Amino acid sequence: ARLNRCSAALLREELGLALDDANFLVENRPDLNLARLRRSEILMNLGDWIEADIELRRLLTKSPEYTMALVHLGTCMNAMGRAEQAEKPLNKAIQIDPTLSDAWYQRGLLYLDFGRLDESFSDFESAAKCNPRHLDAKLRIAAILHDLIEDTDITYKNIKKEFGTDVANIVDGVTKLDKIQYNTNEEAKAEAIRKMVIAMSKDIRVLILKLADRLHNIQTINYLADYKQERIASETLYVYAPLAHRLGLQNIKHILEDISFIYI
Repeated sequence: ARLNRCSAALLREELGLALDDANFLVENRPDLNLARLRRSEILMNLGDWIEADIELRRLLTKSPEYTMALVHLGTCMNAMGRAEQAEKPLNKAIQIDPTLSDAWYQRGLLYLDFGRLDESFSDFESAAKCNPRHLDAKLRIAAILHDLIEDTDITYKNIKKEFGTDVANIVDGVTKLDKIQYNTNEEAKAEAIRKMVIAMSKDIRVLILKLADRLHNIQTINYLADYKQERIASETLYVYAPLAHRLGLQNIKHILEDISFIYI
């Protein structure tokens, strides 16, 4: 019962309550592997990567083929700046259980950090195939493909056939948002555009991906011609920064605003 309560508290992000239960279980039931795994997950959510790493190594000393512990260890090592070493536990987890979507996904993130885009994309594909409900993996695939419909001859049907409806819809949604014309930065017009953007984004992942794309655009705006800089900065300030605010993405909002003000 206490383990169930711990897991439920973790899902509700009541991390203090979850950690109390996990600590109790680890102390009183040291044989219970799942309690140690839950404790490591809570510590990771708290950003205490060192303690999580220690807990996972204790668990793996006892159960060296515990796949989720291997996945979490790889995640911890990557977070602590030991990316080169993080690949080993992730590879082992995949070798033990090739159907473990989280292992493929975390290794895909690792390869993305390394700049190994092809391998990263392949791992995200594997994660989505192992678990069709793995929304993060599908979003990563869509992020890599998001310019294809607009910039190449590849169509929505091509993407749908190869990667499924979810990925195709996200890519198509971002493509449609790119076609919206921004002719003024008046607040009334900007509000109408924001409403249009939200209405067109049936899937919240479309907005998140578009915001990520705009974040990249604004961070590389200095390479563009002056007239493009002003247009993109205006769009960003009056449309995308408020959208980031509405989604609770305050860090992105502040970056979008700070850079936009420089060019207006």
